[in-house]
Amino acid sequence: MFKTSDLALASTLLCLGFKITNINRDSGRAIFCFLKTNKLIESTEDYWADRLTVNPKDFFNCQKEIKTRIYL
Repeated sequence: MFKTSDLALASTLLCLGFKITNINRDSGRAIFCFLKTNKLIESTEDYWADRLTVNPKDFFNCQKEIKTRIYL
């Protein structure tokens, strides 16, 4: 499992087609869980190195979807 509490990273990964397998809320903050693959790790590294671009509307929609799932 790959886990992150970074909403922007989780939204970007969702935009890139990775699926959130679970959202853990036990720690008082949301932890987003993804299936850990080489492609996901590469995409995460590209995110932190500013080598990724996503469509702004897609990003907004993915972020909105995640927030909806957090507050269900």
